[in-house]
Formats: sequence, structure tokens, C-alpha cells
Amino acid sequence: MIKNELDGVNRLLKAISENSIASLSSETLNNNLDAQDALNTLQQKTSEIQEQGVYVNVEKMTLSPETNKKMELPENTLNVMSAGKDSYRELVQRGSKLYDKDNSTYEFDNSIYVELTMELSFDELPQSVKNYIIMIAVVAFKIEKQGDKTRLPYTENQLNMARAALDKTKTKNTKPNMLTDSDTHLGKYHNRLL
Repeated sequence: MIKNELDGVNRLLKAISENSIASLSSETLNNNLDAQDALNTLQQKTSEIQEQGVYVNVEKMTLSPETNKKMELPENTLNVMSAGKDSYRELVQRGSKLYDKDNSTYEFDNSIYVELTMELSFDELPQSVKNYIIMIAVVAFKIEKQGDKTRLPYTENQLNMARAALDKTKTKNTKPNMLTDSDTHLGKYHNRLL
């Protein structure tokens, strides 16, 4: 079981037949280039997968303008999209603020309902998401380090199994319903990677 980032890095190192490390301290990483590369790969893939919207990092909420009429987005925002009663609006993230493309402004008079995709730390993610990210990272890391795609069939089988487990967990946790969930009815649920 992958509990944290250290476990993930060690899984990547194992995939290229390297020894595991005891910590992610600066000293350890500075003395082990493969471990540093493994951590970089894991963090990159964690961000990439979450940016697509994993069921645990997408939240619908109401944002309200501050006194200057601008809306500051949470620091860990990866993507923002208008939702619910405001779904007709074309809103985007620009820097750390919400931007209204329809009116070419950062200023808002009223609250806006949005769907935020937020980046969570690897350690906060559920096991099924961690496993999927690890398998994506293993494939990328093995190709980067060994450059031999012929060694990947077993890994790709594991990736498919991790994806199936993730899909099962997502379905169990999100309980999509075509009658009451407009996102499902519009096909958004099925079009998301995760």
C-alpha cells in the first residue's frame, strides 16, 4: 500500500531496480539523483492527473467578491469553471483571480457559483488515486530512465488494473444519477478522464 510520497518514490525506484530511500530529506535527495528524479516525476504526474479533475479534488462552491469587487481563488486552484445557475457565464482563472471573459473584467458585483478543481497533496489522496498516479509515474519514469518500452507490458497491465480500481472507487463515491445530476446527463461525468 502506498501511504505517502516516500512510498511512491520508493515504488518508482523499485521499478528501475534501484534501492529504496529512508526519507525525502534534502540530504538524501542531493545524494541520490534517481530519487530526486523519482520525486519530480511523481509530483509532476500528481499535478497532471489532478488537473483533469479527480472525483476527490473537484468542489462546487459560491465565491463572493471582496471589497475591491475582485474574487481571489484558493491558492491550490488548478481550474475553475462556472456552474449551476451561473453555468452560462464564461469564467476563467487568471493568476490567482477569477476573470469574467464575457465582460472583460476582474470585477464582480454578485456572488458566483463555480466548480473548482484544486490540487491536493499526494498524501491527502485516496488509495485508489495514489495507485493510479503511481502507475502513470512508473511508466513515465521507466521510459525516462531505461528508455526500453519492451519492458512495459507488465507495467501497462498494472496500470489498467489501477485504472479499473479507480473507476470502481469513483463510481461508489460519486453515485452518478442521470435523473438528478445535470453533469451526468450532459455527459460530463463520462468525458472526464477520472
